[in-house]
Amino acid sequence: MDSTTLALLYGFTGLMAIIAPYLLMVFLFAGPWWTPIIGLALFVGILTFLPPPVALVSCYLAVAGIILTLGWRWWKKRRQAEQQR
Repeated sequence: MDSTTLALLYGFTGLMAIIAPYLLMVFLFAGPWWTPIIGLALFVGILTFLPPPVALVSCYLAVAGIILTLGWRWWKKRRQAEQQR
């Protein structure tokens, strides 16, 4: 393979590995009840075309993003409850 082709291929898979968790989080935390289903479908659909190590990194990013988002919401709710006392 040509080096340009390899660079484009690895760049595309890297980009998809970075975009997939953010798409999942956007669809999980925004919109009506049916948007998490679309987010999971997009996430799994993108992961099926990624090599296993890249997909694993993408899963780690998704889990870290979900934990950080839920932690941030919990922290804001806790601070609001303390301010109301």
